[in-house]
Amino acid sequence: MLQSAREGRRLFLKDGPREAVVEASGPEAALAEAFARVEATFAEAGEAGDGPLADALAARLPGAGLTKAVVIVGAVKALYLTPGPRLVIKVPGIAEDAMISARAGVGGMASAGWRGRAGSAGIADAVTVLAASAAAAEAAAVEIADAVIVEAEGILTAPLQGRLVTRAVPELTEAARTTALASGRARAEALLAAGRIASATLVLQGRAVQVGRPVEL
Repeated sequence: MLQSAREGRRLFLKDGPREAVVEASGPEAALAEAFARVEATFAEAGEAGDGPLADALAARLPGAGLTKAVVIVGAVKALYLTPGPRLVIKVPGIAEDAMISARAGVGGMASAGWRGRAGSAGIADAVTVLAASAAAAEAAAVEIADAVIVEAEGILTAPLQGRLVTRAVPELTEAARTTALASGRARAEALLAAGRIASATLVLQGRAVQVGRPVEL
């Protein structure tokens, strides 16, 4: 059963195990209309994945007076921006906040890693991707996280939904961390060159690697 609640500029939605949070800026009339459209779309979403669902909800936001919004579904965010305003987003592993404007062409952010709900075939603590859409960011984050790999004693895996995922990662040597991050970085650089992502941040046991530029000055 669909449950919804509003607190000021935030809308909270829940239907069974699925949850979404929408935070938007604009006049009250625009917020009320946009939130009503989002709620109707959420109720009809079916079995859409987190990224596609976030994009679908964000697509219902545009309206007179609405300036910016973030739709959060799991570890995925869909971003809506009109020219002028900026969104400030914290990216794990980076000291500076990401400043996103409409001209950046970034419409989604997603994180993946072996500790996450969906698991990962790799050993990254977190891979955070900015891309044109939430679905694109989600797919790329999973792909890059799966590529952060190294052969090391003590890494444990187990089956989850038809694939092997990492269940435990011991404290690695500096050389092992370097090798694993280099593997993930190569995948991220390939996706950046192909135009599939705007940036990626890879974090493993206190070390971070940045591909692309997450902060717009």
